[in-house]
Amino acid sequence: MTIRSEFSVFDVLDLPLAEREVFLEISRGGPLSAPAIAAAVKKNLGEIETLLASLEHKHRLRRLPDARYDVVMGKTKTHTTLPAQLWPALLAPQRLYSEQEIAILKIAIPMLQFVRATLSSFADHGPHHALRVKTYATQLGYVMGLTETERRLLRVGALFHDIGNVIERERHHQISQETVAKLTTLGELPLNAEEMTVVGLLCRWHRKEYEPERADTVRGANVRTGLAASLLRVADAMDIDSRRSDYDEKYRFAMEFFFPEKRPYFTSLEEIYGVRIVCAPEVKLQVFTRGIIRNNMQIRQLHHDLDNTPLAWNVQELSIPAAEHKTLMTGRALLVFPFDAHSLIMAALSRKHLERAGLTVELLCYPDTPDGTGWLWRTALHEIDASEMAQLVVIGDRPEPNVTLHLFHTLEQWQNAGARVHLLNRHEANWARIPDLRARGIAVTLGTDWAYFWGDDFAPADFEWATLAALATRDPTMASAHVTHETERVLQGLLCSVLDAQMQAQHRDAHDSAAWGALAQPLLDRIANNARAYFSARAPEFVERFATPTRAGRVQGQVLVFDDAPNALPQAAYWSMETAMEQQGFVFERELRLRVPYALATRTVGEHIELVAMNHWRADHAMPIRLLYPDIGPMPQGTESTVSARLTPAQAELVVAKLIEACNP
Repeated sequence: MTIRSEFSVFDVLDLPLAEREVFLEISRGGPLSAPAIAAAVKKNLGEIETLLASLEHKHRLRRLPDARYDVVMGKTKTHTTLPAQLWPALLAPQRLYSEQEIAILKIAIPMLQFVRATLSSFADHGPHHALRVKTYATQLGYVMGLTETERRLLRVGALFHDIGNVIERERHHQISQETVAKLTTLGELPLNAEEMTVVGLLCRWHRKEYEPERADTVRGANVRTGLAASLLRVADAMDIDSRRSDYDEKYRFAMEFFFPEKRPYFTSLEEIYGVRIVCAPEVKLQVFTRGIIRNNMQIRQLHHDLDNTPLAWNVQELSIPAAEHKTLMTGRALLVFPFDAHSLIMAALSRKHLERAGLTVELLCYPDTPDGTGWLWRTALHEIDASEMAQLVVIGDRPEPNVTLHLFHTLEQWQNAGARVHLLNRHEANWARIPDLRARGIAVTLGTDWAYFWGDDFAPADFEWATLAALATRDPTMASAHVTHETERVLQGLLCSVLDAQMQAQHRDAHDSAAWGALAQPLLDRIANNARAYFSARAPEFVERFATPTRAGRVQGQVLVFDDAPNALPQAAYWSMETAMEQQGFVFERELRLRVPYALATRTVGEHIELVAMNHWRADHAMPIRLLYPDIGPMPQGTESTVSARLTPAQAELVVAKLIEACNP
């Protein structure tokens, strides 16, 4: 492979094992003397001096005036360091909401919470189900090139499609339509008459008979109501994995005792690991199952719902563990990913699957900073000789609207050089590119946060890691009933390793891919080798350093307020806030609930105030914080349950006051 710089950023991976160990030690810890390196890697001084001389001769190391050695990284175009203050990377997904949708969610969520609380004879049809269906529907809407108006109405329909379960299961689709009409007439929903009609039809048509060719006019725009209904039917049928059966064993006993006929419904959910969308560019709905299963009612329903739409898509059933691998590929693959916990897990799984497919995998890792995406598409991928690559796999680059043209130009160059390209991106702000990517023959994978890995050669341990990746983002649609104490310990240890590495590297050049690859390599190896014990052993360190508040907050009703970051380490902001809420204790009100389910922290950054606000990810009863955020100043970034914003002092004063008020109705 040829890279237009002094040496390949990937050559470090080809060093002899002993030299590579020395290089990695220096890249992690900074400049070191020969005796310090010998002590760190447990080799004698003479052997270390020989290795240092060889690495210096190869121009991989340079000797400093004080007799210490530092790594040589070749040319860099610019010098951009990580920000001194790091907020958690889990804020990056950029879930998008319009003002209208936020107002609608404020009505829908309490009703869906009531649905969840009152149903005992079938699986979750509460807020989490609705939000997952909304995500799938949004993704399918982009795949099919829906207009902005069509996508907006489809999302509203996804949120309201199961509201009718409050009254009756059999007619719930009709009751949902009637509910939308009544709420709109009462002025509770910000919909006009045309929008009310379309949303009502989507609710009614998500099951049983419908008109797939119907079109309506909304605010002068053509809306393909039948197509949107087709997508909603499929999106609803895709939410069929084990998250829907989130009852613990004691609750399960009572449910099966009183409703034994429902047992097959729950067991059919538990046979399914997950469902995702792969556009290559033809659309496949991949269903990952626990071994080879027969006559699963959920998969049968997915086939039925898809077959009864005009959508020419396929359902692909993939058993775990996978069958014997198919035809092997040849050549090299470049695997590109940012350095954050979610992407590291997805990269580890993808690398393993690429290697099993017969490809030699090389890594391009970079820090998860705001300018990282621009550097990746404008510079880094242009410095690589694409003609020597058979496959380019890009995981999770952050949204940056100004980079889209560069992205398409770069991908075209790689395709013209003969490389296959596959993008796996969980950031909603990037999904608008999907129609153009499909038109260019570029493969795209979509789904919820467990799904963004290359390949389908899955093993049970892989899915456990994929679940950990979703937990690392504190995805609010993740069911918590199956999250064990040991799972949390493994995640805490992984997060400790990632945050520790980010802290070590925060003053280094952000564009030195070799250094970031060196930091990522041992983590990828441990994930691929299922080294859960290693990460579990680091959990106490994570709790002590990153998840223990060192500053006290003040309780204002249901909100814990910090006037500065709750921990001296800015990387610990989110995790310390999560712990601080739990430390406030619980109350009993039909179910166990957090006494204080919301927290917010502010800190001064130059002339601005940086705000992080969140609801505890397991607090099902709490209205998502994103929906309570006031319409003041710039739009916040984040997910449903965690948001951040940079505000002026005047804006911050108003936002904090109104947010606290909204959290305490």
